[in-house]
Amino acid sequence: MGPAVMNHQGKKTIVKYAVNLLVVVLSLAAALTLAEIAFRWYFDVPALPWCYRINSLDFRGREPGLGKPADSKRIMLLGDSYTFGYGVPSEDIYASLLEKRSREYSRPPVEVLNFSRLGWNTKAETEFFFSRGVQYDFDVLILSHTFNDIELKPIVVNNQQLFCSLTQMTMLHSLLYVFYQGKAAFENATTDYSQTLTSLYKNKGSPEWKQMADCILRLNRYCSEKRKRFVLFYFEIYCDNKSNMRLDIKKEMIRFADENKIPFVGIEPVPDCDLKEYHLYKYNAHPNNLGHRLAAEALMNYFQETERQ
Repeated sequence: MGPAVMNHQGKKTIVKYAVNLLVVVLSLAAALTLAEIAFRWYFDVPALPWCYRINSLDFRGREPGLGKPADSKRIMLLGDSYTFGYGVPSEDIYASLLEKRSREYSRPPVEVLNFSRLGWNTKAETEFFFSRGVQYDFDVLILSHTFNDIELKPIVVNNQQLFCSLTQMTMLHSLLYVFYQGKAAFENATTDYSQTLTSLYKNKGSPEWKQMADCILRLNRYCSEKRKRFVLFYFEIYCDNKSNMRLDIKKEMIRFADENKIPFVGIEPVPDCDLKEYHLYKYNAHPNNLGHRLAAEALMNYFQETERQ
């Protein structure tokens, strides 16, 4: 067999492999496209077309000033992705709703600073407050607490603007990714995980409980010394027709707050509800706009009641 014939056969082999590879790639793309269409139809998961506005401090919202405006009242929020409002439009997160409704009921006008970050726990929130937050003038400090804030180490997101932009772009283009990401997070919050966290709240000798309790007491002590109001807000939603281990955690937090004379606010159980109505979607337990509305109502009710006293 001559060199010319061998060279021709080699080219045919390369072309054959290239064609086969192209067929595999196109088949995979077609399969994913069909799966995306089927997923959108079957699971009825909405697209999440929100827009994050991240300021120079890497928090959500407008640029905050160190000093508050004259004749005004300022509320500072510390929290994690729940208070950040993951997946919820800016105008629907409870920080915005609280500011809007407070201005309707209160004089002087109210400003809300939302110092919340994805992945934070109580320790990270406290460290930020004493390193940066104390520079800002405020009247009320609200520490927003969710069930996993007791963990020893936070999840560090160094650039929320980049993280949120990439997440948003990916989610808007593929609900399969939404399903994968949400299902992974949801499965992480299995019964075993919830039971483990619940045991940490009941074991007052655990390092997790001691760290969390010390942080909360430190914030409360600072506010007391500076004559600021401190509020511990437990941001979890429950249905009154279902048992929930996170409700057991709430009871432990109420007991802790009562023992240390810390004002406590929680969301009342919703009568005969389905929790999915208050979550972003099936496999993501972050509160949606309805959940944030409940949070704003709980805090507004508290402030109105205390003002009447």
